[in-house]
Amino acid sequence: MSYDALLQRNSTVLAYLICNASADLKGGAYTACEKDMSSIEHGKSRVNVSPGALDIDVARLSRLVHLTVCRKAFYSKESVSVQAASASIRKVAAQLPSTCDRHMEDDGPGSSLLERIGGDFDAAFLQSVGVSLQQPLGHARADKICFVDEIRLLPHHLDLLKNLTYPC
Repeated sequence: MSYDALLQRNSTVLAYLICNASADLKGGAYTACEKDMSSIEHGKSRVNVSPGALDIDVARLSRLVHLTVCRKAFYSKESVSVQAASASIRKVAAQLPSTCDRHMEDDGPGSSLLERIGGDFDAAFLQSVGVSLQQPLGHARADKICFVDEIRLLPHHLDLLKNLTYPC
C-alpha cells in the first residue's frame, strides 16, 4: 500500500500497520478498524513538518557556495533540513529562480511505470481486503516539487546564497 493511496482514502500509516500488518483484518472489520485508527491519527496535531524541497535545495546550495568560495566546508550543528526551516532560507528561496515538477498529479502517459504499478498494487490490495473503490486510485499528493534552477542563477543569486552561511 503506497502512502499516496492511504492519503487518497483519508487513511494513515498507523491504520494500515495496525489493521492490516498486525491484526490481518479483512472486509468490514478492516474498514471499521481503519476508520477508527485514522480518526485517532487525524486528531493529532502535526508539529514536525519538513521544509519544502526548494528550501532544502537552497540550504544545500548555500553550503556548496561556501565550500567553493571559502575552500572549506561549512560547519553547522544544524542539519541541512533544520537550516532549511529558517526564515532566512525561505526569504532567499523566494528570490531564486526555480523549476517545479507536477508529473505526479496525473496517471496519464507522463507518469512513470513504477507509479502505475504502485497504483495497480494499491487497488489490488484494497479489493483483497474487501474495500470497494468509488473512483479509480490517483495520486493524492499533486504538490509541486520545486528545486533551484541552477542554470538560471546569476551572480547576485550566488551572493544571496553566500550570505546564508558565516563568512570565511
